[in-house]
This record gives sequence, structure tokens and C-alpha cells, in this order.
Amino acid sequence: MKTKSLLLTLAIVFAVVNTSLADKLRVNNSGGGAPYTTLDSALTAANDGDTIYIDGSSAAYSGATITKRVVIIGPGYFLGSNPETQAHPSTARVTSAIHFNAGSEGSIIMGMHITHSINVNANNIVIKRNRFEHGASANRITIATNVNNVIISQNYFWGSFTSISTSENSTGILIMNNYIETHSSSNSTITMHATSEASIYNNVLRGVGRLTIYNSSIHNNIVSSTGSNTFGNNLATNNICSGTQFSAPNNLQNVDMNLVFDLSDPSPDGRYRLIDDPTNPAIGYGLTGIDCGMFGGPDPYRLSGIPNVPAVFQFFAPATGSVTGGLPTDIRIKSNH
Repeated sequence: MKTKSLLLTLAIVFAVVNTSLADKLRVNNSGGGAPYTTLDSALTAANDGDTIYIDGSSAAYSGATITKRVVIIGPGYFLGSNPETQAHPSTARVTSAIHFNAGSEGSIIMGMHITHSINVNANNIVIKRNRFEHGASANRITIATNVNNVIISQNYFWGSFTSISTSENSTGILIMNNYIETHSSSNSTITMHATSEASIYNNVLRGVGRLTIYNSSIHNNIVSSTGSNTFGNNLATNNICSGTQFSAPNNLQNVDMNLVFDLSDPSPDGRYRLIDDPTNPAIGYGLTGIDCGMFGGPDPYRLSGIPNVPAVFQFFAPATGSVTGGLPTDIRIKSNH
């Protein structure tokens, strides 16, 4: 499982590098002067390998059916809650379904605010640094039958419906460094078909949703999801549990989460950073001595889902200038590697 995940990650890195010479298209639906006002119109104009940047807006965007290999980048989320995010605090909010269909293999979507769903019907898709919240009676991410090699990483899930669902014979699924909360006991935090397979690492799993997991490696997670659980043929070690979700002695059970997180932090995602105290049971408890939870491991969760592209996080210019003094401007940019 680890070898497949590494190869997929390397393939995605090379795909991103190869897009450096491709076209970059910009979408803005609120009068920002962009060439495109909808994701669908940008996709029509795009070629394989192009990058589509979607501006934050007070108006919602519609979803689309994707049949090309593209990179879709929004500005992130919780932009007013964390420091040094974006100078413009609006998100790129999508209120209808996004479908990755045949032809979209190798695509990446990041930095978006999704209140509907993503349906993955193609192999080799990366869903990274997005915010998912309830707003429609649909699973947040559904992976179709026989779909392989999907990375779901560094996302923030919150809502009443099932967060991640895999179908028959969907394999090579990597779920890592996400915050996932389902607050309906009739739905699931993660639900897998009995013939699917995943690697589930360094997530924070909360709420009252169910966990239904088969054929998977489950490590370094912090679990306080209290729904009924169904497990089969898994290897689960080095997880921190609020109850007895995973068995001792290979997992820590009945841990007080007040010893793990500073839940008084006003940031919606920042409050799930580990308390910096040597008595915190999640510090260093993961495999190879890494921290458990979404901020642990080699590719930790990034606050506000800021994409790994440069961003202007502060902009100041006076209303007027002068011939002698010009127009003094303060622009601060962060690389976000």
C-alpha cells in the first residue's frame, strides 16, 4: 500500500511540474475582469494540463463535469479566521456537483469551498485542501466502482451527510491529514465497500457518524467519532481513541481529548493543532515517532486550505497619491510551498 501511494504521489508531482508550461485560465463571477465567469466555460476553453484559477466571490459558482486533465485552484477557506491567508477573504464556493469523468485522469482540485459533492469516476484524481460542508443531501466525496488511486488529503469536512464513500473494487485510496466530522448518526464519516481498499493516515475523525472500513491500513489518526463501527480485514495501529474504536494495546483508548487539542482556539481548523505539552498522548505516538492527527506526518494539514501557490495576504494603498510622493503601496506575498 505504501509503495503504491508513493508512486502515485510522485506521478502527481511530475504532473504538476509538467503544467508549468501550460495555459493558466482565470474565472471570476463577480465582475473581476476575468476572461471566464463559470468553471464550465473555462473547462470548455482549457486543454489537457491547463490550470484554472477560480477567484473568491460573494456569489456561488456552479459545478461542472470534467473530462480533461486540469488543475483547479481556489483561494482556500476560513480566510478571515487564520493569519496571512488571502487579502480578499471570499471563498470560491461551489453549490452543485463536480464530476471527474473519463478523460480527467491526473486532475487536481484544491482550495475550493464545496457545499455539494465531488463524484470521482476516473483514476488518479487528487482532492486536496478543500472545505466540504453540508448543503445538499449527497455524500461529500463518492468514488465509483473500479476507480483506483485517488488522494484525499488536507481537506476539512463538516456536515450531516457521509463524508467519504468508496464503491466496489475501488483501490489505492489514500485518505490522509484531513479533518472529518459527520454529525448525523444515520450517516458515515467514512463508508467503504467490502471489496475496496484504502490507506487512512493522520486524520482527525470526529462527530457521531459511523465508520465502515475494510481492507485498510489505519494509522496515526485521532478518533472521537462515536457512531457504530464496522471493520473488516484492517491493520489499525498507533491511533488515539476517545473510546474503544480501535483495540488496545496497539492503539491508545479512552483518551481525554481536552489533553490533545486546545478546543478554545477560535480558528475552526486551528483548534485541532496538538497542545504543545510533553504529556499530550498524541505527540510522537504515530508510526516512526511522528505526531498523530492532521498536523502530523510529512505532508501536514495547511490552515485554511491555502494552495501551494504564491498568495497576496496583505494589500494596502492610499486613496490618493502625488507627483512627488507617488502612490506608496504595501503588498505582502507568501509563497505557500
